[in-house]
Amino acid sequence: MNAQNEPYIDYDYAKFVDTVHYVCELFSSTPSDLGHVKLHKILYFSDMTRFYETGRALTGVEYLKQQYGPTARDLAKALRELENSNQLKVEKRKVFGYSKVEFKDVVPLKSNRLSDEEKELIQAVAQWARTMTAVEISEYSHKLPWESAKLGERIDYATAGQLFPRKVTQADLDWANRAAGKIESGQARARLPDSL
Repeated sequence: MNAQNEPYIDYDYAKFVDTVHYVCELFSSTPSDLGHVKLHKILYFSDMTRFYETGRALTGVEYLKQQYGPTARDLAKALRELENSNQLKVEKRKVFGYSKVEFKDVVPLKSNRLSDEEKELIQAVAQWARTMTAVEISEYSHKLPWESAKLGERIDYATAGQLFPRKVTQADLDWANRAAGKIESGQARARLPDSL
């Protein structure tokens, strides 16, 4: 299935389910560190990072703008499938008056749909997310791609570059000056401060 606005994005549902499974496996020894919010954000940042680095999404699932950040459209379906096939158990409990979900009894992923490189990326994103609370990672996900969509709308993969700000170098400025054409005599050229 291709995203309507991005025909170059191929959605691989089976790989999405494997990715959800793998993230849950990474937190199997500390299930209280992963809930719905973090799971959505780990999937989002893994997919967007992969697209940013390679031009191809990890899973191609659609991410929608919701109040607490981007959410993967088919996460509930994937979790039901994993639970129905006894590959994990979903438990709900109350924490500070809110419903918290934990993923327990995770059977190790046996599929080979995820490459070693893709697993390393997911591990890195999961490790980064582990250091944040659900509120912190939710707030962090409220970047330009999320801001530019309306509530409930799809967040385009093409916006992934806006998640990863890049430091402008002197070489970048020199290229921009050359690309702009002739600079009038006496006009100052753009320069970066030595402190950068």
